[in-house]
Amino acid sequence: MQASGDEPVYVISVAARLAGLPSWVLRVLDQQGIVVPGRTDSNRRLYSDNDIILLSRVRELTEDEERGGKGVNIAGVKVILGMETAWRERERQWERRVADLEATLEEHERASSRPSDSESPDLALATLSPTQILPANGR
Repeated sequence: MQASGDEPVYVISVAARLAGLPSWVLRVLDQQGIVVPGRTDSNRRLYSDNDIILLSRVRELTEDEERGGKGVNIAGVKVILGMETAWRERERQWERRVADLEATLEEHERASSRPSDSESPDLALATLSPTQILPANGR
């Protein structure tokens, strides 16, 4: 049985090691509401795979520039993560809108590719019944 990305399974020491951050930073991030882990019945923090990914992003943003990071403080991290979340949501909305427009376009193309009576007189005659073609008196 495989755990989902949202299932909290890692204690703080393991999560810190996986994310490359000290445990105290994870506690601060929890207090600031940036990365809020699940909790056990005894109130121990448990982190999910998605939390580890988010923690790694925090590490990337907060590391010194000499180490390849951006050197952003906690307040900046909150802003950047919020903007990234909003961007991903907007991107999903656009993808849904594009898919809807493509489906509508396909429907219109299918409808316009069907010959109408005025475009194909032979087809229009073929769809008429014999009583519609011949006069009622048989002539």
